Amino acid sequence: MRTEQKLLLAAGGLTALTWVSDVLTLLFRPLVYLNTHLHEFSHVLAAYLTGGTASFIHVYANGSGVALVQGGSALAVASSGYVGAALLGGLLIVMSRTQQGAKRAIVLIAVVLGISMLGFVRGDLVGIVSGLVLFVALVLAAKFLKGRALQFTGQFLGVQQCVTS
Repeated sequence: MRTEQKLLLAAGGLTALTWVSDVLTLLFRPLVYLNTHLHEFSHVLAAYLTGGTASFIHVYANGSGVALVQGGSALAVASSGYVGAALLGGLLIVMSRTQQGAKRAIVLIAVVLGISMLGFVRGDLVGIVSGLVLFVALVLAAKFLKGRALQFTGQFLGVQQCVTS
């Protein structure tokens, strides 16, 4: 088994543990918030791509969220949350097969989160704090992690996105 396959398997195993352990579920709540941010931003992006607009994104303490959008294709906007977050997760997994790819993937997610924060997260303390903390954590991970630790982080985040979606 190649190193990339072992890392992906380990990421999947740890992800499965977070779903069956109450303690791990609480520890990994920030990853649920990351998924919610990306899920809601996918709705916003779909609205803009199909001629609509968006007003705000809120992320709530229980991990749920909402994006207020107007116009655009109702089908595209409604389905884009889960699809967008899952596609980003898959992209993270594929890109994180190499150290360079993992760094790029983590930076990409940080950029998407940053755009979401600057443009749409409003009046929502959980969303603002979680978004800022996650953004900083992603930037620091991309800057300081190396080798297999960086690849594992990218793949683990990707698996989390896919499973949570």
